[in-house]
Amino acid sequence: MLQRFHHVDLQRRTTIRAAVASGVPSTTLFRCLKQAKLRSYKNVTRPMLTVDSLKARIKFCLADTSINKYRDMMDMVHVDHKYFFLTVVKRRFIILHDEPEPTRKLKKKRHIMKVMMLAAVARLRYNAAEELVSATTEAYWKLPEETLNNIFLSLQCAVESCIREQGENTYKLAHMEKAKLRREGRLPWSIPTLSRLYVR
Repeated sequence: MLQRFHHVDLQRRTTIRAAVASGVPSTTLFRCLKQAKLRSYKNVTRPMLTVDSLKARIKFCLADTSINKYRDMMDMVHVDHKYFFLTVVKRRFIILHDEPEPTRKLKKKRHIMKVMMLAAVARLRYNAAEELVSATTEAYWKLPEETLNNIFLSLQCAVESCIREQGENTYKLAHMEKAKLRREGRLPWSIPTLSRLYVR
């Protein structure tokens, strides 16, 4: 019965109600989801990469590799940024009956001011706390060393996957079981690189 799903367009399979187009009753579909015969999958859009973009990504990834393993990245600081809109075109307010209706004005309808937030992440530097002012020392130590090491090991895995997929961004990161390796004292500072075998 579920084989009918192959003949239904993905755009008509976004909800159980829409998936009824396959001819399978919604109760049966719901039961199949509970029994793990079907699975719900969330999809996110990815940037379209040109040939030049693929080459640039591979070049960037290969710059972080030595003969047989990745650098420990102790000299790297990753700066990330994110934009936030201060408002949206349409916004709902709950007001009192005797309260005036709020008015929001923009220079142009779509001209909405954005705020950019920056964050810098790096692996923990030992003996570097003396260089920090007292106001930042507490925040500096709040983020555990283990978390920072996990971040940069995941970055190395992403670099390896990027090279293996010839610069594409459709890969999924493999689980390293970092917590288990850390408990056993076997968590490395950098992962071995096999990526040069994939470059054509």
